[in-house]
Amino acid sequence: MSILEAFALDAYRVGDFAAIRYDKARTEIFPEGWIGEVYFRLKGGMYNRKSKTDSILEKTFCGMTQLDYDSIVRYLSTLQIIAVGKWVDGTFLHYGFAFITITTGNATDRMSFVGYSFYPDAWGCPETELMTMLALCYLFYEFKFSCIHGIRYPENELTARFMRRFGFKDDGIVPKYMLKGDKLVSAVVSSCLREDFEHYVEEKLVSGLAEVSV
Repeated sequence: MSILEAFALDAYRVGDFAAIRYDKARTEIFPEGWIGEVYFRLKGGMYNRKSKTDSILEKTFCGMTQLDYDSIVRYLSTLQIIAVGKWVDGTFLHYGFAFITITTGNATDRMSFVGYSFYPDAWGCPETELMTMLALCYLFYEFKFSCIHGIRYPENELTARFMRRFGFKDDGIVPKYMLKGDKLVSAVVSSCLREDFEHYVEEKLVSGLAEVSV
């Protein structure tokens, strides 16, 4: 049994924390308007900063020029989404999510570009690493990914630093690749191989750092 299969058998749950695939039919977990809540959770933290820009939405949906409610909700509704969060008294409180944008390959060997974000009110939560690990376990195992790619603005170093711990490595900078506002800017492409992520998970389990009490 692979390390990822073991997490699959536990429904991608450690203690009260879990990664769950978004399904609008599962209204007991994802009530009507859930994607709209995702938008407002991302947008809500912006005005606690000096800048009055759409910086959080802009970093999450880098390259997109329309960051309004209708555009983001319409876009996310077409994608596969994995929510991460915590079960509290029978309610799943979501703290962030991953979304799949581009996938190619065959039935057993695929690569994908994936976006990932926590809501501002979850920043600094010590369990963000655990929840990210669960989301990546889900993506690699359920979608048969052998590699996951990410793309970001060069100045988004905090995201890069966080994702490196899971095995992501920068591949290079593509000049004039995507829009930021009304300007074409460079993009950093990063990749995480399945074997590198599995190595990270194995080390976490051995060290005991992935354990969370129920």
